[in-house]
Amino acid sequence: MKDDFGVYDSFAFINQYLPKDAKLFLFRHVRGYWSDRDYVWGDSFLQGYFDYSTMNADELYKRLKSENITHIAMDTGWITEQILDRLTTSHEDYIWIQDMIEKNSILIYNNTKGAKVYKLKR
Repeated sequence: MKDDFGVYDSFAFINQYLPKDAKLFLFRHVRGYWSDRDYVWGDSFLQGYFDYSTMNADELYKRLKSENITHIAMDTGWITEQILDRLTTSHEDYIWIQDMIEKNSILIYNNTKGAKVYKLKR
């Protein structure tokens, strides 16, 4: 499949290499339909599952763990810069969520267009 934004490649990686019981937290992603794994949306405008106004980084990490989230898929490419920044999680929330991801996970996939997959630390 041709995907000029680089996101499909990250889901091809997920579908091929992650365990069948992996559960994803999709952050700044809008194409969960490409995933063969269970997932929850992470962006505010797509869900009401996580209320970031009542959380900090440690609380979000604990919540992800309690929901059996094993991996995080994130898009930092230009499409995010152009479109999603206007629709999604506030910039302040984006910063602390990104910090939580970097502190509590290991980068296992990163392509040149900004699609990333992390494994959440246990």
